[in-house]
Amino acid sequence: WLGGRYRGKEPLYDLAFLKRWIKDHLAGQKYNCWSLMLNEAFPFDRQACVTFKGETRSSLTRAEYEEIVRFAREHFVEVIPAFQSGGHSAHLVEAYPELQEPGYDHDQVNVLHPKYYEILFSLYDDILAATPGAKYFHIWHDEWWHTPKAEVKNEFQGQPRWRIFQGDLQRQCEYFRKRGIRVMMHGDMLSALHNGRPPFETVKALDGLPREDLVITNWSAKAFPGSAKEFADKGFEVLDVL
Repeated sequence: WLGGRYRGKEPLYDLAFLKRWIKDHLAGQKYNCWSLMLNEAFPFDRQACVTFKGETRSSLTRAEYEEIVRFAREHFVEVIPAFQSGGHSAHLVEAYPELQEPGYDHDQVNVLHPKYYEILFSLYDDILAATPGAKYFHIWHDEWWHTPKAEVKNEFQGQPRWRIFQGDLQRQCEYFRKRGIRVMMHGDMLSALHNGRPPFETVKALDGLPREDLVITNWSAKAFPGSAKEFADKGFEVLDVL
């Protein structure tokens, strides 16, 4: 398993290079999954304002993305589309400023905004339409509420933040479950050893999450070696990311 991403506003490798890289680096070293972070790099139809537009070409065409998925599968590599939501969501807030959570900078989206899931799920719809047969989708979900502009508060709109985090994951799992897709996510916000600690105690969200729907990619493993056991003991499938 290998995670990869394009950062908006950076030059995009051409299709020939990417196909060479899939064949020589991924398939050549026996990787069987590649999680490709899309964010601004995908040509969205329904929410086109999310796709980065500038002098430097930084997004794939739909045909290029579909060819990458096809070519990777031909070489026994499964492309796992990824789109970051919650924390690190500048790509959403820059396109939809009304989605920014009050009291935080542009990285933190307000998942309680009434338009949030309408926008987010339409973006997912576009990605999945170009990835037929997808088995997994990576939502990242690391480092929520890390960039406050003022005093940190444990409640927002009358809800404790761990409950907001849990409710978001439950809703996303429901969306993907209906499509026969399992959710991958980073586990730092669910680890009592890492970012699940106070003040927000988002580790409390763990018990209310569906085990069969989630795979935790545990980037906390190196700094917090006991984190994988936390998740495994609760019945979750875990992949350590080193």
